[in-house]
Amino acid sequence: MTETLPKEKRYAGEVLASLSLLWKFAKQKSFMLILVMFSILAAPYMAYLSVSSFVYVEFFKLTAQEYSYLFAVNSAAAILGPILYLKMKDYITNFHMTKFCFIMAGISGALVLFPAHSGAFIFLLAFLPFTVIEAMARPLAMEILLNQAKDNVGAASSMINFVPTLFGSIGMSLGTLPWGDFISGLGIIILAATAISAYMFRFIDKL
Repeated sequence: MTETLPKEKRYAGEVLASLSLLWKFAKQKSFMLILVMFSILAAPYMAYLSVSSFVYVEFFKLTAQEYSYLFAVNSAAAILGPILYLKMKDYITNFHMTKFCFIMAGISGALVLFPAHSGAFIFLLAFLPFTVIEAMARPLAMEILLNQAKDNVGAASSMINFVPTLFGSIGMSLGTLPWGDFISGLGIIILAATAISAYMFRFIDKL
């Protein structure tokens, strides 16, 4: 691949010193606020990944094979997220698309918290909207953040990939806490993450 940046704009320092480029973005309030806002949504999804096998096999008494089918359905639904984003981006603004993500995530959290205990398929259907929305939020966040990073896009991409991974790891830890049951715990995590992200949304001037 041929480097697209002209020579005068390329970083020519040491490898360790290049970490200072990450600090440049970490100090940008707007960039980090948007990044953290979207990244928090990774926590419930990773919490689901960490506890779904126990929920389906131990709580709903499915076999490992039956669980794998339902897990595959949920994973396949993630493909719909970027497709939905591409379909919607020509008709609504990033601002309204973000609000749509929060609304659907909140609905999914409420469904997981209440009726999802009644059966494996109900639990799957309750969480599916969040899977789609979380997958939709990724390209949405990427477009917004990279538009703010005209220079040092590589450093910006590193931050964009690291922070969701961090919150995803936190989500996995939260999901396995000693909840009354893991389904209720997952519903609480979804609603809490959505509420925190929606609150941060109030302080963002422009998307």
